[in-house]
Amino acid sequence: MATLGFHEPKKILLYIISDYLEPVSNFTYLVSVLLYGQNKPGNLRYKVLSGYYFIGAVLMIKASLLNRANIPNIGIYDFMFLLTSLCIGFFFYLTLLSQKKKAVIIGICCIDAVYYILNDIVFKGSALFDSTGYVILSVGIVVMIFMFMHQILTNVSDESLWFNFEFWFVSSLLIYFLGSFVIFLSFNYLTRRILPDELYVPENRDLLTALWGVHNVLLFLSSLLTLGSVLWISFRKKLL
Repeated sequence: MATLGFHEPKKILLYIISDYLEPVSNFTYLVSVLLYGQNKPGNLRYKVLSGYYFIGAVLMIKASLLNRANIPNIGIYDFMFLLTSLCIGFFFYLTLLSQKKKAVIIGICCIDAVYYILNDIVFKGSALFDSTGYVILSVGIVVMIFMFMHQILTNVSDESLWFNFEFWFVSSLLIYFLGSFVIFLSFNYLTRRILPDELYVPENRDLLTALWGVHNVLLFLSSLLTLGSVLWISFRKKLL
């Protein structure tokens, strides 16, 4: 997401991680959901997740291309904020059983939608990455995750958690959103600190790129966890 021009060979890996790992991660999530959901026709949760990760992969490819052309891509990330809130929120709404928990999810999604309208439509957004919005998003989704964990711990079933796709998927979300919370919290602040011309030097820009690279690695590892869980569940069921 950060725009840098790397020339040294030792920075090629960081360049790839910071620019191209996001679409790869979204595509990995998409493959995971499609593989698991293919045997569950008519399940709206998996259709919504499939659509979300497909759109996410396309948008992240576009964001990377814009970034390489030195064209602002912040609008894409602003839209992904809203899309993530609504789609992940819809998944939890259909997954959770308690009406009180469903009401909390509706409230969280409404807060995110109002924030998006105010930030992007009323105040026309910002030229910088909206860390505040993504902090709000992360907190809301972590609340949904803990409500899900409470549900599976208080509603014990014969199915092992090791064979429960929702458990693995939600665990991957927890890893990503908890880990990236600190990055979202600091990214905008650091960007504003180095924005003046006298501080906008390669060393400082490298720091921002490395920070965003950590975010992308978290997203990629989370997507691999979900894909691995699908392969594990499929393998174990074939043995039984």
